[in-house]
Formats: sequence, C-alpha cells, structure tokens
Amino acid sequence: MQSLGLVRSVGLRRWSLTLTRGFDHLERKRLQKGYFFELNEMRDTGGKVFPCSTSLISPEEAADFPRNTQAHQINATASSPSSKGLVDIADVFTGRGASVVGLYFRENAKQNVLSWTEGYENSTKGEARAQVVELCCVESLLFRAGPLKSLIQRGLAQDMAKREKERGVEILCLAAFGNLREFQRLLDISNRLTSYCFLVDSAGRVRWRGSGAATEGEIANLRQAAAALVAGG
Repeated sequence: MQSLGLVRSVGLRRWSLTLTRGFDHLERKRLQKGYFFELNEMRDTGGKVFPCSTSLISPEEAADFPRNTQAHQINATASSPSSKGLVDIADVFTGRGASVVGLYFRENAKQNVLSWTEGYENSTKGEARAQVVELCCVESLLFRAGPLKSLIQRGLAQDMAKREKERGVEILCLAAFGNLREFQRLLDISNRLTSYCFLVDSAGRVRWRGSGAATEGEIANLRQAAAALVAGG
C-alpha cells in the first residue's frame, strides 16, 4: 500500500510538471495562487508588489532591460527628436547616462506612473537629470490592431501634448503592442494591474526599481540613485 501511494504521488508530481511546462510565468502563478491573484495581490499590497530599491543595484547583479521589444514613439523630445516608426525600447537608453522608466499595462495605473515620472521631474528642476520615459503596454487583441490601436496612440499623443503645454514636462512616451509575456518575465513583472518604475543605465541595465504609487521618500531615493548614474556612477 505504501509503494502504491508513492507511485501515485510521483505520478501526480510528474503530471503537474507536464501541465505547467506549457504555461508562461503568469499562467503558472494563476495555477499556484488562483486566477484572480493579480486583484488579490493589489488588495493585499496596495500596488507595492515588490519593495522599492534602497540603493543602486550593482552592474554585476543588474538584469538587462529586455531587448527586441518594439514600441511606437508617440512624441518627440530634445533627446529623441524623431517620433516616426518603431524603436527597440532598449535602444532608447543607450548612451543616455540614465533613464527613469515608468511602465503600465492598464489605464487605471497611469496616474501612479505619473507619480514616478512627473514626481522625479519636479524634484530635479534646474538640475542635470536622467531621461524620463513612459511606456504604455497593450496586450489585448482587441486594442493592439486596427482603428483601436490608432485611437490609443492618438489619445496618448494628445495627453502628452497637453501635459507638455500645461506642466512643461519633458517625457518621452512609448507604446508597445503585442504579446509581451517574455518582456514581463525578464522584468519580473507578474501583476499587470499596478505601475512600475525602473532606473536604467546607459548600458541598458536595470539598476533600481519600484512599484505602485511613489512616496516622497521613494522619489528622493530615485533622485539620488539617478544622480549617481548621471554623474557616471
């Protein structure tokens, strides 16, 4: 009887491994934590799905920002004057010293992204500062093609133009459409309902990160980390 139980246990483990091999990291989390784990995690953490970095991650330990993910450049800035065609997101950071990247998947997370991007800009007025980027990620099949895709791009462009005029922001806006699961996995993003902030160095490495809505202390922390990279740290 014991041997039969052992065989059943091993068989179940093998079946479980076989079942999960065909799923990406988000589907595995759904299997492990339940289909609504993103909503539950938002409720439990308030959007702070991982702790904000307290200092720069060393170059040796830092992960690369994912390459080979394309995005539409929505607006033109002094550092990126062209706003036509697709760009590899990682190329936007090359040679920039440092880039503060606010990233979101859902429209209701955008306000929290602004707490990072505009919060950083407002705290560094008159100073040498990092490039600031906002990345809107769209995975839905309904919205990533045809007229709705154009509508999203136009809405982002109009919103950015309004912010540039009224608040004087200098933020590069990008929009990525498509299956972004591998992109999320490489950035350790498993909850698409919250917002994220990454500090990327000139070599394309993620040296600092935060999630949810930024606090004053986190903006001060980000400002200090970015200043070190801008100064060549």
